[in-house]
Amino acid sequence: MPGVIPLTDATRRPVQLPVATLGLIAANVLVFFLELQGGEPFVLRWACVPSKVLGRRSKMPWGHFGS
Repeated sequence: MPGVIPLTDATRRPVQLPVATLGLIAANVLVFFLELQGGEPFVLRWACVPSKVLGRRSKMPWGHFGS
């Protein structure tokens, strides 16, 4: 079928186990389950809020959203 993106390439097979990719997947699964277990307090503790990271309030004309 022309025009279809191939999923594999027969001439180039992976020789090594993709350790970095598997490590990232495992880390994401771990954090996902920690989030499910910890609930909203976990999210509020570990969420990245731009105003907290930058240490200042929003200077946008529409003000600050959220609580």
